[in-house]
Amino acid sequence: MKTKFITQKIIPAAIAAVIALSRNAIAADALKPDWQVTDFSGKKISAVETKGQVVLVDFWATWCPPCRAEIPVLNGLAKKFADKGVIIVGIAVDQSGEKTVKKFAAQHDISYRLAMTSLELEKTFGGIDSLPTLFIIGPDGKIAGRHIGYTSAEDLEAQITKLLGK
Repeated sequence: MKTKFITQKIIPAAIAAVIALSRNAIAADALKPDWQVTDFSGKKISAVETKGQVVLVDFWATWCPPCRAEIPVLNGLAKKFADKGVIIVGIAVDQSGEKTVKKFAAQHDISYRLAMTSLELEKTFGGIDSLPTLFIIGPDGKIAGRHIGYTSAEDLEAQITKLLGK
């Protein structure tokens, strides 16, 4: 009876935990990513330009329900921390292109900067397996956190506040 419980319950749970942890692992070469994108307004944003600031880089898609649910959270954080130098960049992975994402952004009042992804950019961050995937980059340019799936405003705010030293 005990063996059946272990093989049917414990082992599958342990395997699922290992898979979840491995997906949250950050590749060694991505700890301080050297990234650069051009946002929809034509302005470049990069690791070099944002050094000394807290940056949230959110890989998302218009068709992704948890991504959509996170938009008000990111809008709220963008507003709350705007005067503290926190930058939020949404990196759209939509294959339908920039025009579709711009239309979606206008309809959903996205207030933070947006850009399109590239395979090179995704590799720079160690690969993107799930959406949304949000990276928090500290003032030193190093990844301070990686969140896969919906993340609450409280969790993100706590990390931002800690990185700001307050």
